Amino acid sequence: MSKNKPKFSNKKTILLLSVTCMLLISCGKAKDAATVDDSVSDSASLVESSITAISGVADDQSESSYAYFTPIKSKYDFISQMLIEPTFAANCSRALASTCNNGVRSASLSSCTIGASNLKATGDINLTYSSSSCDMSATNATVTRTYNYDISGPRGGGVITNSSDSHTDYNGNQIGGGAKITKLASGFQIDILGKHKTFNLRSKKLFDVSVKSDASNPLVFTSSLSRNQRQLQSGKLVVSHNLAKYTAEFTLTNLKWTSVCCHPVEGQISVVYSGSKTGQSTVSFTSCGMAQMEKDGQIEQLELSYCE
Repeated sequence: MSKNKPKFSNKKTILLLSVTCMLLISCGKAKDAATVDDSVSDSASLVESSITAISGVADDQSESSYAYFTPIKSKYDFISQMLIEPTFAANCSRALASTCNNGVRSASLSSCTIGASNLKATGDINLTYSSSSCDMSATNATVTRTYNYDISGPRGGGVITNSSDSHTDYNGNQIGGGAKITKLASGFQIDILGKHKTFNLRSKKLFDVSVKSDASNPLVFTSSLSRNQRQLQSGKLVVSHNLAKYTAEFTLTNLKWTSVCCHPVEGQISVVYSGSKTGQSTVSFTSCGMAQMEKDGQIEQLELSYCE
């Protein structure tokens, strides 16, 4: 006499697997949260500061979404992305979407979502055009992006402050002004006039950098600023680490974006350090939100954690 074997419906099997996977994700994230300490990777933060300085101004003028495609960096992220749509919704409005008021477009952010549910933006962004109608179609037309806003939530619940106001870096240089886009006969040029970024976690300042582009090596884009066509051919950024007191010169080559990612997915950065830190390194972008740095024969995996 044969025994009856238990039968499980497909729905019950899927539900059981889903619950199991979500428990694994929860445990993994709890472990990650528990291991967050009062430290931040200088390598990742310097690269992130340089890339978001570029992506922020390009995304604002192309009205690209703040939506963030989370990188796959662990087995928990892989399981999560099998069950959950990996592109987080965003409800922050770009300044480009606002009404042109005598050559100015503005956006006021009030704890709006810029990525995962724990990333919120608060502050103001302004786009000031050379044209009173906010038109950028003519060659040599310009738009300057200025801003003061905070991003709360990244890297263990800290707060990142971004400002285009004039400030003094560790070398005594006055830096400020935001960023300017110039329409070229073919493509665009972006000049990072000056940006100040700080990161505070648990009432402790862990990061303080100044970012500007090299006037003799501007950032040149060969086509549209829209992500799916965005390609940075060449250019140089100077990033000053005001706490550690060193400077990193970033020479960027052939960076490419995709429509679903606010960070480059291809291309390289050559870095030269001076001050308290010396030497050279190379950064290669490998996928959305992920890159690797090679310095002195050692390879470090870098994660870029938010959009601007």
